[in-house]
Amino acid sequence: GIDLYLNERNTLSFGGRVGTFSFGMGTETENHEFNFLGDANNYNFNVGTFTAGGDFFSGSVDFKHNFLKKGHEILASVHYSGRDGGRRSETKETVTDEYFNLSDDFSQFKTFLDGGSQGWRLKLDYVLPVNEKLKFEAGYQSRIREMGGDYIYEDLIDNQWVQNDTFTNEMIFNRSIHSLY
Repeated sequence: GIDLYLNERNTLSFGGRVGTFSFGMGTETENHEFNFLGDANNYNFNVGTFTAGGDFFSGSVDFKHNFLKKGHEILASVHYSGRDGGRRSETKETVTDEYFNLSDDFSQFKTFLDGGSQGWRLKLDYVLPVNEKLKFEAGYQSRIREMGGDYIYEDLIDNQWVQNDTFTNEMIFNRSIHSLY
């Protein structure tokens, strides 16, 4: 980042980051599903993989003004961040007996979520010392986040991947939080 000291009481700062990210993991689980009435016992073995990756970027601008009185200040901040990329998972589930011996009956599916997100954070803080032990503080903060993309669900049927429209959809997520304090 860069700090610009405009004069002895005012500072303007700029910062930023850019890069790529990736993550992956695998799982193997043995599951026993039952209910307390005792009339349903299901056993299965599950193998799954998950990967995520893409590009990210962020930038911020901060301003600080120090008034003549020590500790009397106002700070303003604007932060923007975004990312693109996606997530992928693949799962194979096999029915077993109570000893988790595998059967030939299995289901397999995979999911994709391609899309990105962007967000803003705005913040304003004010501090006024009343005396050595007491100070008045006030502020405002806003957080805005938008995420979206296509969520695609596919089943493996007769060695062909087939899109399952029941679970495939467009995902849109918007959040806007504002606070005064």
